[in-house]
Amino acid sequence: MKRKASYERKQRNTGRRKKKRILLISAEGVNKTEQNYFSYLAGRRLSVQFAGGNETDPVHLARHLRDSFNEYALTDEDLAVCFVDADFDTGKNEQIQAAEKIIGRLGSNARLIVSCPCFEVWFICHYTYTTRHFTSSNDVISFLRRYIPDYTKAGRSFYTGLTGKVHSAVRNARALERYCEALHLRPHTVEFTPSTEAYTVVEWMYSFDG
Repeated sequence: MKRKASYERKQRNTGRRKKKRILLISAEGVNKTEQNYFSYLAGRRLSVQFAGGNETDPVHLARHLRDSFNEYALTDEDLAVCFVDADFDTGKNEQIQAAEKIIGRLGSNARLIVSCPCFEVWFICHYTYTTRHFTSSNDVISFLRRYIPDYTKAGRSFYTGLTGKVHSAVRNARALERYCEALHLRPHTVEFTPSTEAYTVVEWMYSFDG
C-alpha cells in the first residue's frame, strides 16, 4: 500500500503539472522548526512538501531529500532544501561536506541550507544584527528569548510577529555572511558563525510574488 501511494503521487505530479510551485523540505529532528516556519510563511503561494525521516545528521537528511526529490519529480521552477544546524562539533564539518555532495548532484534547484550554530539565528535576524559569540544552541535560544520570551522549537504563535520583519531579517543575515567572509571563515563549516542561509529560501519564495 505504501508503494502504491508513492506511485500515485508521482504520477499526479508528472502527468499533469501542478499550478503551484513546490518547496520540498528536509529538516532535523521531531520538532521540525524549519518546516513549521516555512509552511506558515508560504501560505497559499506554494505547495510545501516534506521529506521523511527523523534523523538529525546531515548525510541522512540529504539522502531523504534526494529520495523525495526524485519522487516528486521536481522541475526547475521548484526548490528542494535540506536544513542543517552546524552546531559546535568540528567533526560535523565532514558530514556537512558529504551532504553537500549529495545535494549537489540533484541540480541547481536543490540547496543545502546551513545555520551556524542553529536555525534560531534566523529568528534573531528579524530583530537585530549581532555577531555575538554563542557558546551553545541553548545560548542562542536564550538570546532569542529577549525578543520572543515564550519561544520554543515547537511553538508557532510568534510567527505573526515575524512577518513584518522579513526584509530586515534578510538584510541582517546577509550582513552576518559578509562578516564571516571578512574573517576568512569557510562556509558550510562549524566555524562560519554566527550565520544562516535561511534567507536564500525566503528570497526564492518572494522572487515570484506578484
